[in-house]
Amino acid sequence: NIQLADGGGYSVVVSNDFGSVTSQVATLSVQTNSLALGLLAYFPFDGNANDASGNGRDGVIQGAILTTNRFGQTNSAYLFNGANYIQVGNLDPDDYTNGFSFGAWIRPDAFSGVMGWTYDAGWGSTFLRTGGSSIDFRVGTGNPSTDHSVNGVSVPLHDWTHVFITHNPTNDSLYVNGQFVNQW
Repeated sequence: NIQLADGGGYSVVVSNDFGSVTSQVATLSVQTNSLALGLLAYFPFDGNANDASGNGRDGVIQGAILTTNRFGQTNSAYLFNGANYIQVGNLDPDDYTNGFSFGAWIRPDAFSGVMGWTYDAGWGSTFLRTGGSSIDFRVGTGNPSTDHSVNGVSVPLHDWTHVFITHNPTNDSLYVNGQFVNQW
């Protein structure tokens, strides 16, 4: 049960009836899982839509079915048909005024419907969806003057693509497969 405050220099003293000896100082550094510290939710999709961040934002599956992920592992991704989704509550963008980021691995087989994270509360709707021949993103903040969206981002059909959005009070940035694509 080591804590961050336990880091520092330590030595060991060994003694018996004939005397004692002190070791050299050894430095102990304590590292925490910095990834988990700022997570709002994390969905590894390892057979379910449970939140592995420890924040209790488990997804409620609305018709989506388990399928094979990009590594060929069964029951490790979800298949959406355009009408189904995974509902995650308590992630209102208005609650995170300093910003947040979200990302997903997607594999569109057709361009229709919603996939990825969807939060909907009027102007507060936030989503990643496919439509027409491309994908669309929206980060809604509840206020039309700070609402951000981008449409028409091209990704290949039938291939895994990583999409990632960073959101802050002044703009959003979109990355596809680690490459900057757009800011709005």
